[in-house]
Amino acid sequence: MSENNDLIGRFLYRWVAAVQRHPVWVVLAAALFTAVCVPYTVRYLGIDTDTADMISDRFEWRQDFIAFRRAFPEVVTNVLVVVDGDSPEIAEAVQKDLAATLEARPDVFSQVITPGAEAFFDTNGLLFLSTEALDKTATNLARVQPFIGRLQQAPHLAGFISLMLDALNADAELAYDLDDLYQRLTRAVTSANDGRFHRLSWQELMRGGDSDAFYRRRMIIAAPSLDFQKPASRLDAMALIRVAADALPPVQSGAATVRLSGNVAMEAEELQSVANGMLAGAIATLILVTLVLYIALRSVWLVCASLVSLLVGLVGTAAFAALAIGHLNLISIAFAILYIGLGISFAIHLCLRYRELRFGGMPSPEALSTAASDVGTSLFLCAATTSFGFYAFIPTDFAGIAELGLISGTGMYISLVTTLTLLPALMRIFPVPAPLLEDHFRSPLLGNLGRGISRHLYWVRAGILIVALIAVFFAFRVEFDSNPLNLRDPDTESVATFLELLDDTRTSPLTLTVLTENRATAARLRTELAELELVDSVRWIESFVPADQDEKLFTIEEIGFLMGGDLGDFTLEPVDLERDETAIQALIDSLATQPTLTPPARELVSALRGWQSQQSRSGAQRTARLDRLSATILGTLPREMERLDAALSAEGFEEADLPPSITRLWTTSNDQFRLEVVPRDNIGDNDLARRFVAAVATVAPHATGLPAVQMYAGDAVVSAFQQAFLSAFVLIALLLYALTRHLGMTIIVLVPLVFTAIATAAAATLLERPFNFANVITLPLLLGIGVDNGIHMANRQRAVPAADGNVLGTATARAVVFSAATTTVSFGSLAFSAHPGTASMGLLLTLGMIIALVSALVILPALMRRPK
Repeated sequence: MSENNDLIGRFLYRWVAAVQRHPVWVVLAAALFTAVCVPYTVRYLGIDTDTADMISDRFEWRQDFIAFRRAFPEVVTNVLVVVDGDSPEIAEAVQKDLAATLEARPDVFSQVITPGAEAFFDTNGLLFLSTEALDKTATNLARVQPFIGRLQQAPHLAGFISLMLDALNADAELAYDLDDLYQRLTRAVTSANDGRFHRLSWQELMRGGDSDAFYRRRMIIAAPSLDFQKPASRLDAMALIRVAADALPPVQSGAATVRLSGNVAMEAEELQSVANGMLAGAIATLILVTLVLYIALRSVWLVCASLVSLLVGLVGTAAFAALAIGHLNLISIAFAILYIGLGISFAIHLCLRYRELRFGGMPSPEALSTAASDVGTSLFLCAATTSFGFYAFIPTDFAGIAELGLISGTGMYISLVTTLTLLPALMRIFPVPAPLLEDHFRSPLLGNLGRGISRHLYWVRAGILIVALIAVFFAFRVEFDSNPLNLRDPDTESVATFLELLDDTRTSPLTLTVLTENRATAARLRTELAELELVDSVRWIESFVPADQDEKLFTIEEIGFLMGGDLGDFTLEPVDLERDETAIQALIDSLATQPTLTPPARELVSALRGWQSQQSRSGAQRTARLDRLSATILGTLPREMERLDAALSAEGFEEADLPPSITRLWTTSNDQFRLEVVPRDNIGDNDLARRFVAAVATVAPHATGLPAVQMYAGDAVVSAFQQAFLSAFVLIALLLYALTRHLGMTIIVLVPLVFTAIATAAAATLLERPFNFANVITLPLLLGIGVDNGIHMANRQRAVPAADGNVLGTATARAVVFSAATTTVSFGSLAFSAHPGTASMGLLLTLGMIIALVSALVILPALMRRPK
């Protein structure tokens, strides 16, 4: 290489010599530096979990999303509480009780919205049915009217059983599907006998059949009062919801489940998954790096000194992150593991060269300075090229990785400084004895590999060319996955619930939003969007004003006339032991004496007898068990009668009559209108999502929402990747040429680099591991890391060539292997993360490092060797 390298070498020789003259002061300065950085980092380094901010806001689509979030924050930033009950009534009760608890905590939740639970829907619920569905409801209510009318006269358990006995005796007026009723009663009696919470669904009885999952599900939209820089507060808010839900009897008994999803929940659980994985990964990385270090250096003290230097640099890098950015994001949080794997390689090269010189008999102080001079130039170049791989993302629009690039790129220089300052000081205080065996720093296996390459040079080069051509074929088929859901753990509650909601267009969270400045524009766009083939429906404020109200009101009036009386004035009478137990026995006797007993009837008899057998002789306990049975069978009837009474008093309404809880989700105070465009298909698939977004954009170019943000962000990240890769490659090539002043040597070092990038992309294709928001950093970073091997090998060949010309037989080759090993194990720890995005980044980086090492040990020597 050029004279520049000699200048750097001479400077580093003097620098390390000066450090060795004052080692204690250097160590004390490092201790003071660490003591200042640790509390500063703890205080000022936060975590930003808002993934929406990972892309620059200069894009028009980002401005559209920001405007949407500003206008309707509760729609975008919320915890979506999903309540599923064994019956609609149970789900409603849990929704109501849980929402009341959350509303009592305005310090945690700025808004709590319960869609469909407002009194407005009790009164006008029947108007939202289609005319066909309303006619069916009228038929079902006519069928159960005799039951309801007579229960109003005898509102207790015995009265209900009396009705069953009449129906059993073929009272035509009480014609009903008794087997269905028997099955429902069997579940109720069994639950009451077992002490489990259960309620017979009178709503389903009146509808005529079990409700599907949609009708047994209720939602709560809880908008937290949160600071995005305090992710722990998000977890606290979610914990509050879970504690409140777990205290409800239906949830305790398993009659209802409460799950959390939505933006806030998914980001909080994602952060927790990433943080847990990073902590475990950092610990595992330190352990594995320590083992590799010991195998490489064969000295406990050198290992300890290297780790101390590494950790001081890590603390300094974290402090820089706090100072320069102030937070970590879900990607840049990986900086610690990346630093450990990359930063320790500097120490490996310095220590192995030092041991090689000590083996030759050189005194320790001279060996340290000479080692720094010999490898320092390469270390400087490696720090520069690796930082280029990171810094290449800074000018891009992908802020999430740009922040990682700034932190980790600067960390390489911090690691270089600690390696050439603190590490020599520690080694001077406790010098290491000269190694007794040469293979402490040389590898016979590598030497044999080098000689084998030399003997079969043409065949090796031909094989490299064939493999390269195959890799190119597969590399151009690599894909990019823009769906952030695929970066999250599908087993977490929030993601699993989100994916389940996607299966039903009525609950799908993947919809597009169009904001308009006036009603006329909203009405026009609504019509045009509804005509698109890929659109299922378009909701807006007028969707909450049903059509054909006059016709429906006439039908409702007929239902009211049929039902008669004040249905809302329905109160259950207290249980009476003698009356109700006598009625239960009469039902058992009547069923048992039927000439043909159906299986459901037989099961009911068995359940009732089981309940009787558990009755206590104590009056108080008998009454309590009878109370539980009565509540299980008749508990939801008063509320259902109240709801029916309210629904039959509907008078029709206009948009102005809608409650604020609805209007604030669809309009703003400055007359903006929100349209929600629902896809016809499940657009969890990237191609379907892209087609849907593109179709909507033909009518509403500023449509926003998760599908649009995902697609546009993916395009921005692909562009950022291309820009970063090209920038890193050009900068590295220019730096190599500036330092070598030799075009041929520059090309020789770059060829293995290009092969590594192509082969890694090919491996991603073959393993069906597409690039994504997390692992897109892989190729630019591999450029910076992979070129380090070539720099070390080329510099050794120039500065201190092996006697036989076999560079693989030197300590430098051994250092390259162990340096790559420490980097690989650190990346490999990421591959085992529970977070799919982090795991994908770790997997591709690990594969890339293995390919880069093979390239350095095979391709580079094959190119450097001249045919004999």
